[in-house]
Amino acid sequence: MMPMRQMQPPPGRDAGTPVEAVPADPLAALFDGVGDEAAARVQREGRRRDWRRYEHLFLAGGPADTVHIVLHGRLRDYYGDGGGNEHLRRIVTPGDIVPFCLLCHRERSHASSCRALCRSTTFDLPLPLFLELAHGHSRFAVNLALAAARQLEHSCRDGCLCRKRQARARVAGYLLSRLGRLPGCVGDGSTVDLRPLSVMAEELGLARETFSRLLMELERQKLVRNARGLVTVLDEAGLLAIATDDAPLP
Repeated sequence: MMPMRQMQPPPGRDAGTPVEAVPADPLAALFDGVGDEAAARVQREGRRRDWRRYEHLFLAGGPADTVHIVLHGRLRDYYGDGGGNEHLRRIVTPGDIVPFCLLCHRERSHASSCRALCRSTTFDLPLPLFLELAHGHSRFAVNLALAAARQLEHSCRDGCLCRKRQARARVAGYLLSRLGRLPGCVGDGSTVDLRPLSVMAEELGLARETFSRLLMELERQKLVRNARGLVTVLDEAGLLAIATDDAPLP
């Protein structure tokens, strides 16, 4: 298979950002081993798409004809109640596929809405091609299962963090998870990029002001150092103690 980073848009196609700029990960992992013919179809029919902050990828009830593979940024997948209120379903992060539920049922309309929380990039494929690959290529099916397992693990982890009763426990656990210091998490180094803070706050179900105040509190305790959203963890043991002590405040 031609490496995904070398894929070129067909002549005359307005592709916006060149397809060769698409990162090899997660595309290379997802389409690895599908064969040259299938890879050529992905090259012809897929496209990279950039989304502005708050731009909707799709709305509930709209036609579901495209699968989005997230390359960069963060998306909010949510339900609306008809009264203007939004109920978070999950935060979609790089490597995730949305809407994944299209692979599990025959409905061809969106059950939820999805919008970009910040400038984001996806690699989009027509749903029929995606389903054809999933049903006709065993290697792609295995790759897809691995992607689904990762997506489920991250959703469960984020759900557990957001259910913590103390907001400070959520923030401490989130920082450790981003560093890869919690079971099942992958990370590197000791610094976490939380920019923009409003996006990360929403990921934890907190107001931006609350998130900023808690970071300041952790900094006063000399557990972290915050440099305009670049947070360096100074005391992992101290953060872990806060993350695991979720007793209600008196």
